[in-house]
Amino acid sequence: MIRCNKIKLDYDIIFILLKNNYMAYDVFSNMIVSINRGIVKKQFKIYCKKSKYLFKVLSIFLKEGLINGYRMDPLNEDNIEILLKYSYGFSIIKKVKQMSLKSRKRYIKKYELINKLLYENYYINGILIISTTKGIMSHKEAILKNLGGTIICKIL
Repeated sequence: MIRCNKIKLDYDIIFILLKNNYMAYDVFSNMIVSINRGIVKKQFKIYCKKSKYLFKVLSIFLKEGLINGYRMDPLNEDNIEILLKYSYGFSIIKKVKQMSLKSRKRYIKKYELINKLLYENYYINGILIISTTKGIMSHKEAILKNLGGTIICKIL
C-alpha cells in the first residue's frame, strides 16, 4: 500500500513537470479560443491567464490595431483583460488560427515570406505572427528585418 502511494506521488510530480513544460502553448491556445468565442458572442472584454508570452503577442495585436487594449484584471491578478475592437458593429478580427503546435511546428524562410507576400498575394488578407531569433513580430516587421521563423498564428 505504501508503494502505491509513492508511485502515485511520482506520477503527480511527472504530470506537474509535463504540465509546466507545455504551459506556454496551453495558455496561448486558450487565448485564441477565448478571442474566437468573444468575437462570435460580440463581447467587448475577454479574460485569459497571465503569461509573458501572451503580453508579447498582445503587444503585436495592439500595434497592428486589432484590439483596443489589454491590462491586468483588477479583480484577479492572474488574468489579463483583453478589449476587443469593433467597427460599425463588426469585429476587426474575423478569426485567429493557431498555425504551430507543440508537436508540429510550421516554419517559413525569409525568401518564402517575401515571395508569398509579393508574388502570390497569399498573406495579404491576414497578419502572421512569427517567432524569430530577434523575438516575436508580425510578418511585416519580419520582412523589413529580413528574418524568417516559426509561424505562431494567422489573424484574419
